[in-house]
Amino acid sequence: MRARLYYEALALAVEAHAGASYGGLPYWVHPVAVADTLAAHGIEDRATLLSALLHDIVEDTPTTTDDVEARFGPEVAGIVAEVTDDKSLPKSERNEQLILKAARFSPQAIAVKAADRYVNLNRDLGQQVPTEVRVAHSRRLHDALRTRCREIGGGPTLVELLNSLERTVRCWEGERG
Repeated sequence: MRARLYYEALALAVEAHAGASYGGLPYWVHPVAVADTLAAHGIEDRATLLSALLHDIVEDTPTTTDDVEARFGPEVAGIVAEVTDDKSLPKSERNEQLILKAARFSPQAIAVKAADRYVNLNRDLGQQVPTEVRVAHSRRLHDALRTRCREIGGGPTLVELLNSLERTVRCWEGERG
């Protein structure tokens, strides 16, 4: 049953993101990389991994949080809702809203967002130099996620994931220094 849910989440991500690309690859490669990053850091929680596969689906496609809840339950839908940006806002406002939202994230949302940023920045390592604004926002996001993790007593697995994100951010900050 567990494998079936992952397959269904991946199938939905592939279908919903059809035609979209990520660094020249089909977009679904990105949510798979986010889920894989979580698994590589020892995160095995079903809801967190399913949410990683679906983390951009509400933000970037016509799929709604209600659709996610109907197929994967309220826990997954809640995590996806936590990490979903409001695309009606300009990018700078979305970035500010994300920092504010991160102060209230659940441990699962911290994990998904940290892995998402980690994957995005590591993709940049092979493709392009991120802008100074992107690196600065990544630093602020990391710091907000780290603070929230401390507040809620995030365990060693979550701390290690944040350490990986921090090393990647520092790498880009060093490129700019």
